[in-house]
Amino acid sequence: MPDTTDAQFCQHADEHIRMSKRQLAQFPARGEVSASMLHGTARFNARVSATGFDTQLQMAAARADRIEYSVAQYRQMPDPSIDNYRRNFDRHMATAQNR
Repeated sequence: MPDTTDAQFCQHADEHIRMSKRQLAQFPARGEVSASMLHGTARFNARVSATGFDTQLQMAAARADRIEYSVAQYRQMPDPSIDNYRRNFDRHMATAQNR
């Protein structure tokens, strides 16, 4: 996983979050917006993964490893964010209600 303290990494993540917040403002189904972001991420990561292979057979042989890698990376991502929201719940929720 990239160093999450890297400014460019955080800017890229913030862009995705802003896009999802705009979608929520127009279509307030949180679960659907969240699921579509995960779906888009999975599709994009499949494309990124495919660029590492020369043939379909190579990609097929590495399928399980690539899926496990993606799942392992995702498992690491929510912890800091959930902890941040838990520690600062009132502040984050007040900000969310003012939008």
